Amino acid sequence: MFQRQERRILEVTVWTVAAVLAPYTTFVISKYSDTVFIGALFLNILLFAAGMLCTRINNTLDVVLEDEGADHREVGDAMALETAQVGGLRVLRVAGSSPLRGQAMEKGIIRSINGGFPTSAEEANQLLVPGKNEIEWVARTGKPMTSTIFTKESDLQVQVEQITPRKT
Repeated sequence: MFQRQERRILEVTVWTVAAVLAPYTTFVISKYSDTVFIGALFLNILLFAAGMLCTRINNTLDVVLEDEGADHREVGDAMALETAQVGGLRVLRVAGSSPLRGQAMEKGIIRSINGGFPTSAEEANQLLVPGKNEIEWVARTGKPMTSTIFTKESDLQVQVEQITPRKT
């Protein structure tokens, strides 16, 4: 991904070329008024559209990157707090065919499955039953959550790490 400064240089370059070509395009069309030179008009319109698109993408990326930075700080603080207070299995990755897909559990901590408290991925899979399963977990933000999943298999298809609560 481009750095902010590199994106700004690209944006300024596109706008500068579009601004420099605008008077030239107007001159060519007014002097020759031939349909052959309409291409210059389309080129100018294309450059202005590229400038607007580049500006919008840069602004959107700036907002997303700022939000991501804030989220990482908040998540880092929340995760430090939850690690001290909550034990269980932190979900690192969720496979595409996992029954947990779409539950927003990545980076969350699974506390219990069907009333049992797993300490490994193998134990978590053993706690699953065909059909309805209740999972209590803690979101990245530290909020306790409950999810109901339906599965035919006894495999969560997730990568986890064990979290042991600190004694205070």
